[in-house]
Amino acid sequence: MGVRGSWSKLSYDFFFGAPIAKPQGYRTARMTSGFNLNASF
Repeated sequence: MGVRGSWSKLSYDFFFGAPIAKPQGYRTARMTSGFNLNASF
């Protein structure tokens, strides 16, 4: 899931997610999240 948009000369992307399935014994976080911010000039 995430949100993407722009304002003036900035664009942004916020997201989060969780794995649907993972291999047995594979250690990883239950959820992940992040963001991206870009400026155009």
